[in-house]
Amino acid sequence: MNWDGVHNLYIWPMLLAAGFNAIVAIYTWHRRSVPGALSFLFMVVMQVPFAIGAALVLAVSDPSAKIFWTKFQILWLIPGVTAELCFLLDYANLNRWLTGRTLTLLTVPPVLLAVLVITDSTHHLVWINFDVTHYVHPVRSWAGWVFTAYAPERSS
Repeated sequence: MNWDGVHNLYIWPMLLAAGFNAIVAIYTWHRRSVPGALSFLFMVVMQVPFAIGAALVLAVSDPSAKIFWTKFQILWLIPGVTAELCFLLDYANLNRWLTGRTLTLLTVPPVLLAVLVITDSTHHLVWINFDVTHYVHPVRSWAGWVFTAYAPERSS
């Protein structure tokens, strides 16, 4: 895998987004007693590596490195969307839905996605192939479409 970089101006907005989300996470940590703050904090923290992964997809030139960073980026998408749901419920004062059982069930999709993405090269349940040009366009399998319906990709 060749990790040589390519000069691309589009990586800077992604890195700025990662930095901004890190600053918002620090600010939120200091105000964690506000309703919905902890789930908002988790949501913002999940967006930091997602933005870094998006920047690195654009920064590398090797197709295998682009595929690696795309997989890295997608690993952070499902936990972020789950945290968004928890934040919305908590902020809207519907935290009666956020019981231990519900939170346990909400951890299933992120864990399942992580296992499937890490082991995808053996079973190809998430992606059949990757079409790599300047961007990476995954050719999804059935599990990839299920996760895309759960959390639509924000960038690629």
